[in-house]
Amino acid sequence: FSGWLVEKDDIDEQISPANNETPLLWCHGGADPTVQTVCQTFGVQVLGAIGVEVEAHTYRGMGHSACPEEMVHLKEWLAKQLP
Repeated sequence: FSGWLVEKDDIDEQISPANNETPLLWCHGGADPTVQTVCQTFGVQVLGAIGVEVEAHTYRGMGHSACPEEMVHLKEWLAKQLP
């Protein structure tokens, strides 16, 4: 869930066309002291600009952990992706 893009300058060259069509769920704690929320915001913009379908959620007050709402979003997202 929490993360950031590495080697973002040529990300479009690093992602194969097949993976470009792979949907992505990116969840992040709004109070994460380990990985700043701006990493998610920036990453979603960069990936969206090259055509990656990103569903992003930020959870107010959540640190570098998980919360029940995040698990609900994960369950819903997986149900949409898996036939």
